[in-house]
Amino acid sequence: MSRQADSGWTDRVIGGKYAVEGVLGRGGMGMVLKARHLRLDELVAIKVLHPSLASDSAMAARMLREARATLRLSSEHVVRVMDVDTLESGVPYLVLEYLEGIDLASLLRRRDDGLPVEQAVALAEQACRALIEAHALGIIHRDLKPANLFIATRPDGRRVLKLLDFGISKISTGREASITRSGDILGSPRYMSPEQIRSQPLDGRADLWSLGVVLFELLAHKPPFRVDGFAVTCRSVLHDPPASLAEARPDLPPPLIATVERCLRKNPEERFPDAASLLDALAPFGPLAARTGSQATLPDPVLAPTSARPRPRAGPPAHSLHPLLILQGATPLRAAHRPRLTPPLPRRLSCTPWRRPRAPPPRLSSTSTPAPPPTTRTKPPSAPAERAPSS
Repeated sequence: MSRQADSGWTDRVIGGKYAVEGVLGRGGMGMVLKARHLRLDELVAIKVLHPSLASDSAMAARMLREARATLRLSSEHVVRVMDVDTLESGVPYLVLEYLEGIDLASLLRRRDDGLPVEQAVALAEQACRALIEAHALGIIHRDLKPANLFIATRPDGRRVLKLLDFGISKISTGREASITRSGDILGSPRYMSPEQIRSQPLDGRADLWSLGVVLFELLAHKPPFRVDGFAVTCRSVLHDPPASLAEARPDLPPPLIATVERCLRKNPEERFPDAASLLDALAPFGPLAARTGSQATLPDPVLAPTSARPRPRAGPPAHSLHPLLILQGATPLRAAHRPRLTPPLPRRLSCTPWRRPRAPPPRLSSTSTPAPPPTTRTKPPSAPAERAPSS
């Protein structure tokens, strides 16, 4: 769509209550608009289907399925659906909560290396929490990728990961499970599981494969399989072993590497049985707040490109800090502010022998009277002893 087409949406009111303020993004299926609820004075995001696809019943059913699947989820890690309706022209649209932040695909493009362990695991843990609720309701996402994982900033400044786009999700219970025809391949081959490429029956372990690919890219900053067109990518996912995460990141703990490798097993029976098991396996490497069960806040450095991240000066390496300090964006203390860990060295002793200092002579002034000389006492002579007369 051209900019002229985008400008046609500005100042337009949809549904009699959503005033369009601009275009947030465009894609092959349509566009996402930024709008404001006139009565509630609240910003929203409106996903509008492309007019050329409005007559496609499958695409309209896909948008309706996204609305129904998302409405069943109450997790804070899933984008909230507020409304669904159609325009006067019959084009369906979806009203979602307005999010401010960045998706993981944009984050990876802004960086030239992998994320620190605590930050990457914190993102994967919050994605697991979204999948736990979705899988419990029989909803399989089937398109989990960095572009559908969004780091949103709340009004209070807290950052939380949001799972987006349930448009091709599969609901294992209900009539919506038969919307996708047998043999259709929906999703991104780079993140699709082998059974999804083969159009075989799926369960929640297909999403765990996709999350394993995302976690591999967050840590290694490269995909685990060859990506070169649809056919080559599918062949690599089906037959090639994943790249070595240990070679890409030698600093990673071996148990974490084993956890990622288990997510990328070709056979679903060899993967984690559910998202809760994967969350338990990631807990020892994530932030302390997540290990205690509370919701962790995503850090500031995770949003900054590599060139913009502050370089630590003199101080301990970043990985030696407490995980909570890393999570909250703390930087190593400077040398002048670090506490002294060893006692100071004693001063060097002099080898000159010590002598008692001499007292200075008394200083006499011209007006002062000299002190009298000391008097000496003499012993008076004793009287001679009397002699007795001799006989």
